[in-house]
Amino acid sequence: MKKKKVAIIGAGISGLTAALYLKRANIPFEVFEKTAEVGGRMKSELVEGLIVDHGFQIFLTSYPEALSVVNYADLEFTPLTKGFTLCKNKKKYFLEYPNGRYRNVFNMLRYPFMDIKSLWNMAKIVVYLRSTSLKKIFSQKDIPTHKFLKNRGLSDDFISHTLQPFLKGIFLENNLETSSKVFQYVLKMMLSGSIVVPTNGMGAIPKQLYKNIGTNYFHFFKSLEKIENENLFFEDGYKTSADFIIDTRPKTFQKKANQNSLFVFITPNKVLKACELAVFENNPLGISNLVQFSNLYVNSRDVEYIGISVNNKVSESNKLDSKKILEYITNYFDTTDWKWIKTHHIPYGLNNQEQVNYSYKKEIMAQKEKTYLAGDWNLYGSTNAAIHSGKCAAEAIIRRVNTNI
Repeated sequence: MKKKKVAIIGAGISGLTAALYLKRANIPFEVFEKTAEVGGRMKSELVEGLIVDHGFQIFLTSYPEALSVVNYADLEFTPLTKGFTLCKNKKKYFLEYPNGRYRNVFNMLRYPFMDIKSLWNMAKIVVYLRSTSLKKIFSQKDIPTHKFLKNRGLSDDFISHTLQPFLKGIFLENNLETSSKVFQYVLKMMLSGSIVVPTNGMGAIPKQLYKNIGTNYFHFFKSLEKIENENLFFEDGYKTSADFIIDTRPKTFQKKANQNSLFVFITPNKVLKACELAVFENNPLGISNLVQFSNLYVNSRDVEYIGISVNNKVSESNKLDSKKILEYITNYFDTTDWKWIKTHHIPYGLNNQEQVNYSYKKEIMAQKEKTYLAGDWNLYGSTNAAIHSGKCAAEAIIRRVNTNI
C-alpha cells in the first residue's frame, strides 16, 4: 500500500518539529519554505563578522518540549546573568530577577520605587509558581498581567518601575495587557532553568533541527498561493499534492500582531558591568531594552555587541535612525564610540496575547479534514509553544496514518 505523504508549509520551529516527528515515525513528508533558509522568526545572519539575530531573543533551558528535539550540548549555550539594569530618569539601578533569594534586597529597598510589601508579595508569587504546574497556570482565566500583579498586592510604583520595563521586552507591548498566564509561565520557566543564548546565535537552533532532519526534504523559495483539496499551488507555478497538510503560517488576520525592531551596534567599551541587559522606562521612541554581549556574537575580543529593541509599529520604527536611538541612550551610557551595524524590523513579532491556550484543542488544530495548523500564534508566544504545536500536528497525522483514518 502506498504510504501517505505530508506537506509542511513553513520551516520555522513548529514546521521543523513536525518534520522531525514525522521522520521518526517513518512517514514521508516535504517541507516548503518561502525564504532561502530555515528558522522563521528565529534566524541569525553574519554582518561584518558579527552574528545578528532577527530580533532580541533568548532561550530558556527549562522549556519542557525542547529536550525532545534540541540537543543542548551541541549548541554551546552561554548563560546570562539573572538580573538587569533599570534605566529611569537618567539614573541606573541594578535589580535581580525575582528568584526567591534576593541577595541584594536591602540595596534594592533604598530605591525610591521599591517597598517591602511588594517585594514580599512578589516572593509569594515565586513560591506559588515553583509548586504549580503549567497545566494549572493555563487553566486560569485570562486577565491582564497588570491586573494580576495588582490583585496580588504589588504597588503601582513597583509594577510600573520594576516589572513593566522588564516585561515589555518579552511581551512586545508596553502596557502589560498580555494575559497573566503568559507572565506566570515565563517566570516559572526562568525560575526552573537557565537563561541562555547559543554561541552562534539563535539561528543555530533551527539549523540544528534542519541538519538532523536531512536537507533533501526541503524546498526553498516556495511561497504557497493556494490549497485546493489535496493539491498545493505555489506562486512560481510549482504544483504538488499531499494526503495531509501542516500549515504553520502565522494567521495574523485572526489576531493583532505585536511588532518590534532591533538596532545593532558595536563599541570597544563595556557599557554594562553587572549584567547583560538594561531595560528602560516608557519613552517616546518605544525603546524597551539593551543587551550587551562580550566575546559572544562577535569575532573579536576588542568589541562589544549592543542590541537595542524598540516596541513600535514598523511604520513608526522606520522613521527612526541610529542617531535618534543614540540621542536617547546617551542619557544613560557614553555612546561616543558606538558604530551602527544593522537594523531589523519585525512586522510579526508576537501575536496579541490577551487570550492564550496551553495546548491544541482538536477544533483549533484541524482547520480542514486533512489540514492541520501549527505555530505558537494560536497558543502563547514561546519557542516551547512552537515546538509543542508542531509535535501535536505531527502526532495527530501519525495516529490517522497508523489507523488508516
